[in-house]
Amino acid sequence: MPAAPAAASPVVRRLAAVSPEQLEALAELLIDCVDGGASVSFMQPLTMARALSFWRGIAAEVERGERVLLVAEDGLGLVGSVQVVLAQPENQPHRGDVSKMLVLRRARRCGLGAALMKAAADAAREHGKSLLVLDTASADAERLYLNWGEPKALERLMDTVRALRNVILVNPAGHMHFASNWYGGRKIYREGPWEWQKPYSFTVLHAPILIGLYNGNTQARGLVTGTIDGLLAHGKQSPDGKWTYPNEINWRTDAERVGDVGLGAVAQS
Repeated sequence: MPAAPAAASPVVRRLAAVSPEQLEALAELLIDCVDGGASVSFMQPLTMARALSFWRGIAAEVERGERVLLVAEDGLGLVGSVQVVLAQPENQPHRGDVSKMLVLRRARRCGLGAALMKAAADAAREHGKSLLVLDTASADAERLYLNWGEPKALERLMDTVRALRNVILVNPAGHMHFASNWYGGRKIYREGPWEWQKPYSFTVLHAPILIGLYNGNTQARGLVTGTIDGLLAHGKQSPDGKWTYPNEINWRTDAERVGDVGLGAVAQS
């Protein structure tokens, strides 16, 4: 009995348009993944008609330039695909969504997922996307994404923003300041010496700045703009036109002081 032909190493390429033959191959790929238990928004049994209908919709978006479709092919045919959704809300033009990472069961654990992910990142970069977003319900897929990059960094940044909403508060004077300079994951001290906003307090704004800038998160933006507005409310202009701002501000009383750093007021022309 002759041996089965060996499959050549897969090649990843982008499809600008999808032919009927490619539609059928993509439908078979989707069915294979669903039959294998993949969580890709379809239930078993997935019929060829439903799979083809899905891919026709994707093909239309590809032709309109709303989505990038990448496929991987070996000597036996199409073995994988991934998409990058380019069409995003107007306040998130920098964002792209990775969608429907699919690999035939016979072609898995050979590095194909990583190759598709790299191709997706390259395509997103070519379209000016600086942030890629994805989700997964598979432990194997999660390991792939974690090895490829650090998608959970976004989750950690969002957790930090949520936590800072208990640290950065509007005071009785109506100004948003840091209500504490000594806090951790489980305890926030707001009494006496701990209720002064310090110069180093602002370093933790890195997380809300990133989330506000790249994800358009309104709560994150509110923390940044509110804190800066609170500082600007304490600005004083000298006769020569220069502005000065206090080194430290008390959250409860809105009082100002030079503070233990001893730097005095910060001047700005």
